[in-house]
Formats: sequence, structure tokens, C-alpha cells
Amino acid sequence: MKLGDLFKRKIKISVIIPALNEENFIGDTVKAVRKQKFSKKEYEIIVVDNGSTDKTALRAKAAGADKIVYEENRGINFAKSKGISVSKGEIIAFLDADCRPKPGWLQSIEKSFKENHNLGCLSGPYGYELEKIGVFYDFTQKVIFPLAIKALNLLTGKKGALALGGNMALKRSAIEEIGGLDVHYTFWGEDTDTVLRIVRKGYEAVFDSEFAVFSSPRRLKEGHINIALKYISVYLERYFKD
Repeated sequence: MKLGDLFKRKIKISVIIPALNEENFIGDTVKAVRKQKFSKKEYEIIVVDNGSTDKTALRAKAAGADKIVYEENRGINFAKSKGISVSKGEIIAFLDADCRPKPGWLQSIEKSFKENHNLGCLSGPYGYELEKIGVFYDFTQKVIFPLAIKALNLLTGKKGALALGGNMALKRSAIEEIGGLDVHYTFWGEDTDTVLRIVRKGYEAVFDSEFAVFSSPRRLKEGHINIALKYISVYLERYFKD
């Protein structure tokens, strides 16, 4: 092996965290990844600053991010695509800046893709550290949505799957086969578009209820019913697109 090839050798997992004005959250998220019991030689943490005007980049660096890159075009898939372009991992894992992975998160990624060579996408729920409403969201994410998608697939004959963009891992070859992420999706629907294109290329997608991250409750500020209806409408629109 040439010396140049040694430096180009891929690692197992690249964790990509898109961030826009996330100085209040990014440090804890990066630290939570760093605390994973996983060989540091086998993963990297990439924070993509998507045009922040606060101390996001400084906080990410102080917390231990391996790379901080900048993407001036605002939008979740612009940021994710930038992260992919500088990554080395065979598996690309995405975290939202306010999502802290549970212990064993990286190990779960490695095990899942190692055991299932046709796995293209692994995703799991957001855990909200709330009381009654947290139970409702757990049940919705872990039971209602997966069952609804299975029923939809049976009724239509189409392939569909569930994925949450702030907690998902993708096989690099699957990303390449679908031609990369669609940058037209700046926020809503980017995860749905990606997972549907992957499963419709013949890969499998798994939504594992134990593959969870702790999320801040800010994503619920629009109201529980409004968020559910928005997600469903976006999903169905993309599901029947082709």
C-alpha cells in the first residue's frame, strides 16, 4: 500500500451535524458523540456551519469536533451534502444540532450495517424528556407511523419507509447510487425524499425504536397536532410523487 493510499483510507462512520445558530446546543451534541464507547480512529465528527451569526463554530471546536466546514447556501440538504463531500466514512450518520445520541449509538450503527449488507438507511425516534406528552410522541413514532407506512405499502404496492433526518445513518454507496441528496429540500421532507429514493433502489431501511436520540422540545413549538399533520402531508406528497 502506498503512503498516499493510507491517508485516503476510509473510516467506518462520519457523523455530520448541520448547524445554523446553534451555540446553545452544539457543544452538548458534539460531546455526546465524543463520549460514545467507540474507537476514535473509526469515526469522525463534522459540523457544517450553515451561515451562523453566533458562536456555533467556536462552541463546536471547543467541544471536540474533528472538522468544521462552512456552507453559505442555507438549507438542510445543502449543509448535509457539504458534510458528505469532506467525509471519509463508509457510513454517513446525521444528527441534528439539538439531538444527543444515547450511549451505544455508534455501536448500533456499526452492528446494523455489518449484519445487514443490504441496509441502506437506519433511523430511529427522537426522545423528548417530557412527561405525558413524551409518552405520546414515543408511541406515535415507534408504533403508529411505522404501522401506517406498512399499511400504505400494502394498499398501494409502492415501497415506503420511515426515517427522521436528525437521527439517521446511510450507507455511502446508497447515497451515491441515488445521485446524492436533493438540495431542493431545504427543511421539510428531506428525510422522506432520501429514504424513499434509497428503498426504491432496492436497499432496505430500518426504523429501530431503540436507536434513539434525546431531543430538545423546540421542534414541538408549532403545536403537536400541527406538526403531525405537516409531517403526514409532506410524506404523502413525496410518497406518491413517483
